[in-house]
Amino acid sequence: MVVENRTGGGGQIGMQAIALAAPDGYTFGIVPSNTMVISQFLFKSSIDPLRDFVPVTVLVDVPLLLAVTAKHPVPNNAYALIAGGSVISSSSSGNSSGYANPK
Repeated sequence: MVVENRTGGGGQIGMQAIALAAPDGYTFGIVPSNTMVISQFLFKSSIDPLRDFVPVTVLVDVPLLLAVTAKHPVPNNAYALIAGGSVISSSSSGNSSGYANPK
């Protein structure tokens, strides 16, 4: 097995390599679901996830955490954070972690 990391372009470079590979069973990709979903709306590309890829299996189930700075005055649970009336705006760029800022 040869691993060839194709980084860059929010996952577009690797996805393009997978989509254009010969259908010989030797090329497969491990692609985050967010890359498959959001990239088609962020980048001009000839890749169409519904047309060019077939999902095989889910490899891992990764929990997501809501985190705030340790200096935040609200106790460390989501109910207290929501009850505290904080208004949060969040952002994420492609396949990166999300960041949130109070308004």
